[in-house]
Amino acid sequence: MPGTWADRPVVPEAGRRAPWPVAWWLLGLFATPLPGADESGNYAVWGKGKTSCIAYVRDRDAGEALAHRDFLMGFLTAVNLLMDDTYNIAGDKALEDILVWLDEYCAARPMSSFEAAISSFTTEHFAARLRRAGRQW
Repeated sequence: MPGTWADRPVVPEAGRRAPWPVAWWLLGLFATPLPGADESGNYAVWGKGKTSCIAYVRDRDAGEALAHRDFLMGFLTAVNLLMDDTYNIAGDKALEDILVWLDEYCAARPMSSFEAAISSFTTEHFAARLRRAGRQW
């Protein structure tokens, strides 16, 4: 009469692999951060990200865009943290270079949200991102 599962050896039979590597791989797969949004692709936007591009352009022109800069830096930091194989989504661009890119983007799309403008920057510059710390050639 066959024994119960508890009577079976822990070591797999010759030629058979233990199921644990697969189990650990699956656990890792489900523990990996995935893009967040609801079933319709919507997500909550906080702070200056909710403002329009035209509001950003007006604030930049008036020299009052500090809150927009702070939002941008936080957004980019979050992308760096959550995006696989990414150390710096901005690549070799300095903060001022990104702001100039956003100026041009927002001037062409004044009704877009500031968050949408930054999202477009990250999408457009994804291939040029730095994948690890230090200089890359």
